[in-house]
Amino acid sequence: MAPKDEIDAEDVQFTPYGIKQIAQDAGVDRMSKNAALRIAFEQQREVQSLAKAAHIIAQSSGRKTVKEEDILAVKEVVDEVDNV
Repeated sequence: MAPKDEIDAEDVQFTPYGIKQIAQDAGVDRMSKNAALRIAFEQQREVQSLAKAAHIIAQSSGRKTVKEEDILAVKEVVDEVDNV
């Protein structure tokens, strides 16, 4: 993956179009492609971190499969840390 200040469409699995649609739903009238790519890239990194943490929880429970409960457990911990 490219350094975070040098991203392009190949680095991002979320589509700029999808991000623009989400932004429009949030009341944003216009957004550049680069802005959409940046949001997509940063969210992709968040998803990767969430998935890694959930995988650790699944493994500690003796499973290879990450379940929704693992994701929710990670979110709960992150929310607690954010509230400290």
